[in-house]
Amino acid sequence: MIPIIKINDYTVAKLFKDRLNQKLRNPVEMESEADGYTIFIDENELETARDIVLQVTTELRENERRARERNIDEWADNGSGIIKPDFRKRTRSGQDGLLSQIRGAAGPFTLAVAMLMSVVYAAQLVAPEYTESLLMAAGFVPSQPETWYRLVTPVLMHFGIMHFMFNLVLWIWAGGMIEKGLGAPTLAVLFFLGALIPDFAQLHFSGAFFGGLSGIIYALICFCWITAFMKPEQYASTTLPPGLMAFSVIFAVIGLFDIIPGTSMANTVHFSGIAIGLLFGLYHASFLAKPQKG
Repeated sequence: MIPIIKINDYTVAKLFKDRLNQKLRNPVEMESEADGYTIFIDENELETARDIVLQVTTELRENERRARERNIDEWADNGSGIIKPDFRKRTRSGQDGLLSQIRGAAGPFTLAVAMLMSVVYAAQLVAPEYTESLLMAAGFVPSQPETWYRLVTPVLMHFGIMHFMFNLVLWIWAGGMIEKGLGAPTLAVLFFLGALIPDFAQLHFSGAFFGGLSGIIYALICFCWITAFMKPEQYASTTLPPGLMAFSVIFAVIGLFDIIPGTSMANTVHFSGIAIGLLFGLYHASFLAKPQKG
């Protein structure tokens, strides 16, 4: 890996990293240093990467020029000479901009799971009894391998539009951040661990009527928190907003007391997801984190 560009603003650096990730065949890395963020690429793709960096730089300068001509407050000088753009693309309907943001925020694995969630939720609306009988954990039998899929499929089911949208948005945001920053294999491990173990525990302790991606969401949040806590420089690209970890744990604890009207939380799933995120994060930061380049 060789450095291609250094930027002293995280948002702009991530813009360059995401564009390089989209265009290059090999993974792109971004590492935090004392004076900014350095992006590393495979040396065999240096020429292509230079063209992409030039293209993005040209786009940023052109957007800056247009914004200043319109005298609008869409660009802000962060005090370091780096201009931070508004990434929302303005289109006639707004749909193209939204789809572009989703594609930019999430990798293939994140999007594939999001699509599966959407298809399953639509199927639940059309044929709820058939869909739930096909996907719920109730049919899991340890001695019958053909039923083992039922330890994963409950995470795709959701009960109500708010339940579905909340998990979908958090999955695209947190899952996309991990996939873009650390790669699809890391996200896939978190997804399957966050499905298999919590679903098995919930089935064993509380019965088969449960569903949703919440256990995996907790695993993602706790993974990001513990890795950034242990090695903030190596995990700068997957750092969460301050307070989100505390809010998540508090919400999980609230679920133990059934004080939110009209809700029944899968508490075993939630706390299993927390444990998985913390444990896998400890392992990842201890053994898989790439050393800082000196």
